[in-house]
Amino acid sequence: MEIPNTLRKLRVGEIYHLYKNELEHNGEAKSLLLPESTVKKMIHICKAERRKSLHGVDIIVADAMESFENSETMIDTMLNDFGIDKSWHASLTSKAKKTRQYIRTDHLIHAKEYSSIVDHCWTYALSDPENTAFQTDCSAGGMAHTHSRVCDRCEAHQTFNGDMRATLEDLEKKFKKKKLQEIAVMRRDWYDWEDKIDKLKAHQLRSAKAEDDRQWILAGISEGDAMVTLDFAMKHTPLQGRETTTDWYRQRGMPWHVSHVTANISGEFHTHALIHIFDVNERQDSATVTAVIRHVLEFLKKHGIKNVIFRSDQAGAYKSSSTISSIQAIAKEVGGISVSGYYFSEAQAGKGPCDRTSAIVKGVTRSYADAGGKVLNPQEFFHAVKTSRHREGISYHLVHLEGSGKDKKPKLSTSKIPDMSKMNSFTFEEKNVRLHRFRLV
Repeated sequence: MEIPNTLRKLRVGEIYHLYKNELEHNGEAKSLLLPESTVKKMIHICKAERRKSLHGVDIIVADAMESFENSETMIDTMLNDFGIDKSWHASLTSKAKKTRQYIRTDHLIHAKEYSSIVDHCWTYALSDPENTAFQTDCSAGGMAHTHSRVCDRCEAHQTFNGDMRATLEDLEKKFKKKKLQEIAVMRRDWYDWEDKIDKLKAHQLRSAKAEDDRQWILAGISEGDAMVTLDFAMKHTPLQGRETTTDWYRQRGMPWHVSHVTANISGEFHTHALIHIFDVNERQDSATVTAVIRHVLEFLKKHGIKNVIFRSDQAGAYKSSSTISSIQAIAKEVGGISVSGYYFSEAQAGKGPCDRTSAIVKGVTRSYADAGGKVLNPQEFFHAVKTSRHREGISYHLVHLEGSGKDKKPKLSTSKIPDMSKMNSFTFEEKNVRLHRFRLV
């Protein structure tokens, strides 16, 4: 069974717990489940390297995990400074840890398109609560269902929230004016942390939906179709074999873009990545993205692709009226190729192929610099990757955009799309664009 890398951040007991739940969910527990002692020995022998500090962590996840840590510290403060009952302190601490473990692990696994448990049903959760045009009725259609069941672990989370609020209210009544200001600060902090934890649960539901959309797109790719994932890579830092302090302090990152293609050619799936290295410090805006999209469509047309579906995260350069309303016109200008849809993934999710390609490219330039080469500007960056042996499945392009540098790029003629920030699924029709909050919602 394939184990995601994210599990390497968990304790051995948590890994075994997820492994057991996955087999039980798939009905394979009786035939494949190994004893816990055996699994622990395997993990001990094949254990990952020691976890190091994380950089560029998803801000929603980071805020929620910090909120859990802060809440446990607050519970200790309630015992030490306000004298709550020791058994109640132990109960709150246990509930906090169980809630954190559940949200870190099983909650994402429980998320489903249709579920009789309201906290697990993303069709219900992602429907617009006010606009009926962007709602899906769970009680109608082929998958009609009612939200009549309850998840004991989701309910335990709500119970923990209620217990924390009740404890703070009791302290406020008990101490009255003595520590009223301190308790008010604690209540404000708790409500803030509670909100951040709820945002993580919503984030996980949207991430599960985005992954389902990706699999749906891949399952529907027929011969001559391609899915393209777009992503601005983190700016490339200049590298050289010997770097002086002067060079270090005046570093400026070089912008580059990754377009990862999964295509069906002659009935077989092929992947390819296009790396666009900009010869000047381009802004990451809609004009730059549409120029990249044009070149990608021209490239795919030469290789027999007839239809393309784009995906990206929700960065403003992609998720803008300028980008979406320009795509059909660009496809017509290129000719012989169409774009049928554009789907946005959740922030910090859905662009794994681009991240893996970025890691390969950075490894190539690092090896080039270790061998004595210099990567100080876009031209040297391009030379480093072009002369590398690691070129299979990747094409590199040093590009200059019209209107770059001192000249302003021409403004795109666009139509304003209402509530653009709420839309995540765009289907291109002959003369129209159909909008959905999420696919099928």
